[in-house]
Amino acid sequence: MSSGRARVAAATVPGAVHLRNGRPNQDAVQWLPTGGEGERVVMAVSDGHGGAASPRSGLGSAFAVEITTDELWGLSHPVTSEMVDAALGAIVDRWQQRVAEHLEQHPLTRGELEGDGARPAGSTAVVAERPAVAYGATLLFAVVSCYQVLLGQIGDGDVLVVGADGRTRRPLPLDARLVAHVTTSLSDDDPLGSARIRVLDPADCRLVLLSTDGYANSFATDEAFLQVGNDVLRTVDEQGIDPVRDSLPSWLAETTEHGSGDDISVAIAVLEHAMPRRDTGGDTVEINRWRRPVRG
Repeated sequence: MSSGRARVAAATVPGAVHLRNGRPNQDAVQWLPTGGEGERVVMAVSDGHGGAASPRSGLGSAFAVEITTDELWGLSHPVTSEMVDAALGAIVDRWQQRVAEHLEQHPLTRGELEGDGARPAGSTAVVAERPAVAYGATLLFAVVSCYQVLLGQIGDGDVLVVGADGRTRRPLPLDARLVAHVTTSLSDDDPLGSARIRVLDPADCRLVLLSTDGYANSFATDEAFLQVGNDVLRTVDEQGIDPVRDSLPSWLAETTEHGSGDDISVAIAVLEHAMPRRDTGGDTVEINRWRRPVRG
């Protein structure tokens, strides 16, 4: 393997329960470069909220990963706090604009507004007043290079890092409000206020894993879920990235079948021979601004 390169393995699969009920996959995943390898890689996953309140969340998640990878790919390195804030603001603005344009061309139908009778009392008015809720989705992203690792999250899901010591950890601050089916969202009035951002030293980031919540919810314990990062890294070290790329869709399909039954999206970046950190003008960026979550 050449020095200082990052390699991506990613996949999204429909939930086993969704398949049985004839519901589409409302997750999305995307990465750049499209070949999945380079001195720098960008990846994003998004979980559409689904349910009667968000009938277009599959579109919302697709918009999210497309816009996010495009915006982050344009970042120069090393990044600064100001650059990250500007990029995240642009992502939210572009997502809102894309939703507004789609709504103008395809207004919500009566069935979507009323949820075919499946929506809880009072929520019809919320969708009518804030139609972007129909596209509601979470967002997790990473920019991985041998000089910096930028991580970010709005809403639920998991961001894991496996360090040089083989320990798997969650590097972003937790939001205690994200329980059950409650999540912050790109469709909130203030999604930027819910963003969690951090820049890490790549010397201690052998692997970065992003996943929608259907993945972690499929494991009996959190310890079992965290072990995934170590297992994937060991496979890559022993066999290379291709077996992970080839097997990931079937792994995830089996996981949802025997686990949560939910859609699952995973994006993994493995960084080879991380170089010592250069002067970044500020090695860690953390944003911990919160707002009241909406139900996903």
